[in-house]
Amino acid sequence: MTQKEFEERTGIKSNVVFEEANRMYMKAGDMDKDAFCDDYKEHGDSILLAHFYHHSNMLESKKQDVDALKNEIACFLLKKADDWDDNDLRDKAVELIGEKEVIMRKIELELELWDADKSYIKDNIR
Repeated sequence: MTQKEFEERTGIKSNVVFEEANRMYMKAGDMDKDAFCDDYKEHGDSILLAHFYHHSNMLESKKQDVDALKNEIACFLLKKADDWDDNDLRDKAVELIGEKEVIMRKIELELELWDADKSYIKDNIR
């Protein structure tokens, strides 16, 4: 949503308020702009809303940390799977990040693609 759209819908003309409201709007997903702005006009100064928004940001940050750790562990597993020719380690990496991401990491790490990787590629390129 643009600042102009926000101002037209809420009557609030403040860069600071818009920036905060727009961050909330972007985290709201597929929420309609009009519905968001109507609700923001009514509840934008809510302490409870601010608390939940702050908590949402903290959870998002923790999720990013977990995702980074999962990626790091998956890369470790893939390297060890390649070193030891161990399909169980590859399967654990798939559980962590998914088959598509495993293949992407193997390519990035310049690891050999196994038959299972090649089958996945063949089945999913169209």
